Amino acid sequence: MHFFFLFLTAAVQGVLGEVEEVIAKPGDDILLSCPVNTEACGDFHSLKWYREDSRVYVYSHAAQFSNGEGALVDRGTLIVTETSADLKIFPVELRDEGEYRCEITYLDISNNCPVVHFTDV
Repeated sequence: MHFFFLFLTAAVQGVLGEVEEVIAKPGDDILLSCPVNTEACGDFHSLKWYREDSRVYVYSHAAQFSNGEGALVDRGTLIVTETSADLKIFPVELRDEGEYRCEITYLDISNNCPVVHFTDV
């Protein structure tokens, strides 16, 4: 049985957040969090998740579109609330290790809201 460590590191507009350590094994489900602030920032047009340089999930409420891509086409889903857009990976595999980032495109960019969030898996 293989175990690997998931290190969650939040970096939003150059500000380093808390580091959370998660331990998972192949077959587990994991949840990668992306903070969303619709109260202060307003609605967003789209949200994209990337693993390294490859897009693995794209979501747009406005376009009524939610789709996993690449390695997560059959193993990823997005859980969206007013405060987060969490990427659930199930079951996790060793090849899922890497840097993930979510990118949010808010409709109103004048609020100076964070638009990128990084997670190291």
